[in-house]
Amino acid sequence: MDQDRFIGIDVGTSGCRAVVIDADGTVIESAATALPPSQHPLPGYSEQRPGDWWRGLLDTVRGLTPENRARCRALCIDATSSTPLLSDRSGNPLTPGLMYDDRRAGDAAALIARYAPPESPARGAGSALSKLLHLVDSIPSAAAAHALHQADWIGGRLRGRFGD
Repeated sequence: MDQDRFIGIDVGTSGCRAVVIDADGTVIESAATALPPSQHPLPGYSEQRPGDWWRGLLDTVRGLTPENRARCRALCIDATSSTPLLSDRSGNPLTPGLMYDDRRAGDAAALIARYAPPESPARGAGSALSKLLHLVDSIPSAAAAHALHQADWIGGRLRGRFGD
């Protein structure tokens, strides 16, 4: 009997993994692809190119059997926490993805610390909010249309649209 398949995709720091399950949650197949390592252009910086995530996702999904891809009813994407980037209206990346261990957003973190409660996860140079404020200050304001998490950017690429 043909059963629907569901694909879970995890885009991590070092690789992209996919698992195919059936409606009962039984693992049918898995595939994985290594990603290029994060770049560290300066101390405290840790970034990746969004295009590398996309190529890793495509290679990983191509590693699944055509039958399981054809039976896919839905998919779920997970990605590295606190990894934002900015894109234009069409989803073209304008910045690298700042990885979970990037600490360049110290000035933004200091600003947030003036307003956020001590227990807030928005505090600190590694928070997504600090990184986004840093990214917004790093490019011309008219260029950026979307502030995206890594998983949001990948989902937008898969859907062919951003911002809705």
